[in-house]
Amino acid sequence: MFLSPVKTFLEIVKKRSTEEFECLPYICTLLNSSLWTYYGIIKAGAYLVATVNGFGVVVEIIYVFLFLLFAPPSQKVSILSYCTCLNIYHS
Repeated sequence: MFLSPVKTFLEIVKKRSTEEFECLPYICTLLNSSLWTYYGIIKAGAYLVATVNGFGVVVEIIYVFLFLLFAPPSQKVSILSYCTCLNIYHS
């Protein structure tokens, strides 16, 4: 499931533009994966949950970074504000 947007991001990198795509789903998935990874780490015997979602965290960080790299300046501000909210909420 984490790799399903690869085609979209290959298109973004090829065109060097995010076009009409939104970053919010990837930021939300990053938050979701982060929380499940944390749960898998603190819960005894839940290493599979931590491993799978840890992979998801890495993939989603790459997606958000690529989105930031190719987004127009106006969209970068909203992406960074979403990420800031994510960081504050996640703390």
